[in-house]
Amino acid sequence: LPNFIGRYFPRQDDPDIYDFYCASMLLLLKPWRDIATDLKSPEQTWQSAFDKFHSKASLRIRHIISGIHYFYQCETSAQNARDSSKE
Repeated sequence: LPNFIGRYFPRQDDPDIYDFYCASMLLLLKPWRDIATDLKSPEQTWQSAFDKFHSKASLRIRHIISGIHYFYQCETSAQNARDSSKE
């Protein structure tokens, strides 16, 4: 099983770590045996490999991805509410 370093899954909406997000989602959701060849081809970027995978993913996989993104949307909204209540 993949071991994600850090608090949770990476954020989808952070451009600085988007390649890491794509690689993490592929590790988690795409079946693979050889990490060097099964997740993406050598000429693909992590983003293009993830986009291709996502476009063909089942509804269940898309719900999982949406749920991860929803977690961060809720976290951001809660943080904004806390910040505005302090003012």
